[in-house]
Amino acid sequence: MEQKEGCQNIFYFYVHSKLKEHSLAGAISVRKTYSLLARCFRIPKPLRIVIIKELESLGLIEKSDKKLLRILNNGLDFSNTNLIYRKVGLL
Repeated sequence: MEQKEGCQNIFYFYVHSKLKEHSLAGAISVRKTYSLLARCFRIPKPLRIVIIKELESLGLIEKSDKKLLRILNNGLDFSNTNLIYRKVGLL
């Protein structure tokens, strides 16, 4: 899988970390995901499916069936933000 880079991916990594916080045993229902996108991020209804598709294309989540999403590990360490800033060209 090709890794995409850029500032927009920081948003997707943040959404991924929020989903991971609210998941049980690495899985979360699609309905709860839509609810989190609406409450936490104020994402309009038509764009929620786009966010989920983009998270899938980045390899951050995987649909295990129609109603369940599996949260995958992304391998990023958010404690060292200097590395992230360098990758997006802010340092």
